[in-house]
Amino acid sequence: MYVLSDEELVAALRVMPSLTDLEINDEKLSSDRVSPITSQLISSLRRQCIIPEHVRVPTGSNMHLVPSLRSLCLVFKGMVFDDNVFIETVQSRWLPDSDYAMAVGVDCLRSVVLKFCHREVDEEVYKPLHDLDKMGMRVVVSGTEGTKI
Repeated sequence: MYVLSDEELVAALRVMPSLTDLEINDEKLSSDRVSPITSQLISSLRRQCIIPEHVRVPTGSNMHLVPSLRSLCLVFKGMVFDDNVFIETVQSRWLPDSDYAMAVGVDCLRSVVLKFCHREVDEEVYKPLHDLDKMGMRVVVSGTEGTKI
């Protein structure tokens, strides 16, 4: 089985701007394989800041990776995960004001599922996502020992 690296996955996602649902599951990777679910991959999904008008962007380019993304599901079997980068990325894609979302060129992320296979969820760390859940985003973060927000 061929496994994409995080860099290869980001490159593949660049050519899929209309992708709305993304699921990455590393649960079946053998222990000698490196998961593509890395801080680099997750941070590449972050909504980028607005480009100033004086900066020229090539026609047809989009500075946002998968700008139409509305649903993200990650199943992660590792132990080392950058919770803060994940939370910041999800927060950056929460754009419930459709006019603003259209102006910045990114759809609002509506559903996030994160499943840890071998670690617990620190509920305090993930409180910002729990708050987004209260505002209308579907958020499920689960781990071992039945921990879940």
